[in-house]
Amino acid sequence: MVVGPPGTGKTDVAVQIISNWYHNFPNQRTLLVTHSNHALNDIFEKIMVLDIDERHLLRLGHGQKMLETEKEFSKMGRVNYMLQLRLDLLKEVERLCRSLDLPEENAYSCETAQNLYLFHVLSRWE
Repeated sequence: MVVGPPGTGKTDVAVQIISNWYHNFPNQRTLLVTHSNHALNDIFEKIMVLDIDERHLLRLGHGQKMLETEKEFSKMGRVNYMLQLRLDLLKEVERLCRSLDLPEENAYSCETAQNLYLFHVLSRWE
């Protein structure tokens, strides 16, 4: 718990603690609770500029729309982020298929991409 009068660096201390936990205990989850939505947004905005992967950030509660960012960190925003990441990775698989003269159907789903890797990529590496 970090408490103190305004302007004493509580937000910066909390952000530094969260960053240290994230990097020292990567398999652990952290729940951050604040007294107000404004305080949570302040901390969240400072966390976003650190080297914390945005896929690990989720902002719950009211006030999420007040974040000064183009990215959406709500539950639906995180789902959309992961779906877009999946599509981007499948485009890379499609590009790999073209470079190996293989049918682009291998980039249809994550399962077909895995089969491409197991049956075509690994055999060329070995």
